[in-house]
Amino acid sequence: MNPVVHIEVSLKQDGRIDSIEASPLGNLYPILPQHAGRYLVAKRVERSHTVIEPGMFMSSRTPVPQYLPPQWSRHVHPEGQVYFCRMAQFTAVTDAHLSKDEVANKITKWISHIEKQALHKSFNLSSSVELYLQLEDDDCNYYFVDHSTRTLFWLDAFETHEVGLLPVVSSSHLKLQLEEQYWQHLEYFCMHPLDLESNIIEEAISHLVHGCGDHMTSQSSTFPYSVKECKQFLTLLVPARDRVHDGQVLSLAARLNNAIAANRFWTHYGQEQARLSRDVEILAKSGHECTWTQSIASFITFGTSETFRSRLTSIFNDSYVYEYDWRSTMTDNVKTWRTAFGMSLGFLTLHLFCFYLPVLQPLALVSGACLSLSLLSATMLLHCYEPQTKGTAGDAYSYLSKTRSPKFGFQGPALLFALPQAFNLWGIFLLFSQAFCALEPFYLACIAAILAFSTLAVKMSSVSIPRIPFIAPQPQEKSNDSTV
Repeated sequence: MNPVVHIEVSLKQDGRIDSIEASPLGNLYPILPQHAGRYLVAKRVERSHTVIEPGMFMSSRTPVPQYLPPQWSRHVHPEGQVYFCRMAQFTAVTDAHLSKDEVANKITKWISHIEKQALHKSFNLSSSVELYLQLEDDDCNYYFVDHSTRTLFWLDAFETHEVGLLPVVSSSHLKLQLEEQYWQHLEYFCMHPLDLESNIIEEAISHLVHGCGDHMTSQSSTFPYSVKECKQFLTLLVPARDRVHDGQVLSLAARLNNAIAANRFWTHYGQEQARLSRDVEILAKSGHECTWTQSIASFITFGTSETFRSRLTSIFNDSYVYEYDWRSTMTDNVKTWRTAFGMSLGFLTLHLFCFYLPVLQPLALVSGACLSLSLLSATMLLHCYEPQTKGTAGDAYSYLSKTRSPKFGFQGPALLFALPQAFNLWGIFLLFSQAFCALEPFYLACIAAILAFSTLAVKMSSVSIPRIPFIAPQPQEKSNDSTV
């Protein structure tokens, strides 16, 4: 599970930038691991019956070899994705199927072309460097990773927005963003021999131990996983801490480190101003939120809309949301709506007595309508948002970024969330106002006098009475000529 949030990045109209170098094959484009489209369905497949040959798959029979270009080998990711790896001066990986001669020839030519460009630009492609290639017809997408520095690089200079990266505040901040992409690459390509300089499983364990302890000792920890999730991951990784060459364990460790690196980017880890608490904002804002509408909405909903608005604002500081905050918020909202539904249903049944008691029919109709609207709005909100109690960080970011208004913030969603409680309270208020309407004017005057006296007493009690300052006696100084 990855709590990390989903970010949409706008590129140029054709979705990519100008190629860095023309070649007889096509154009070469920079790409990020997160934009490689790993989980997209490239083509549909059809199953069919086949013949089982005599002794097929027996250990004593030599299987038909699958011919690949020299130095290339086939590997299967734990998720089932096939990829190919070339072990040479520097490693190259691709998820293009090299079993097809045409594809293999294209990949071989592109690697040769990139090697020439790197040599021409004086790049030292050592054994810690790994090249990824992705074919798109005659064009090729690529990036390099360096396992020593845990970063991505390309052969030419680009603006961050051109390759799909977010704005940064420093070069070390950019390094954090590139490290996030490095971990994603390592998660996808982890089954071939890797010469890593440190035990990344131990690193993941250290991060999880600190994050778990940080959550247990702080209510506003910025670690991306909850205490429960940290403990679950630790039960998996601690017994496997020495299996540094097991690709399946490395894939999990890389996925966790990817989420932690992404979180460090958003919290400005190691920067001049880091986010040390998830309930504070550190990014500069442009413009101010309109507040007069907020006061009106809070008044007509008895303050419930303000409660929802402040909660949504606090979990989406600087456009970043934690998965467990989103789930907790939606779980509390669902409980609130269910409570309003139950109360409205109960008080709505009391309206049956309106047919037998001397009540004001218009007032009864209005209170019944309010309670009915409370039932309807609660039902609709439960239907739409109850699945979000198990929503992901991506779901949360998608919803919050779309519903937040530049001028009004979360006042719109907050008002919507407050409808069941607001209609319920209005219905109850109008229902019990029937009792006051049935009283004689003398009793109404007495009740009004009691309310006025209570209000005056509260105001009088809040008036501060000036206190007489207490002046402590000053100690007398000892005389210099005192004698024993």
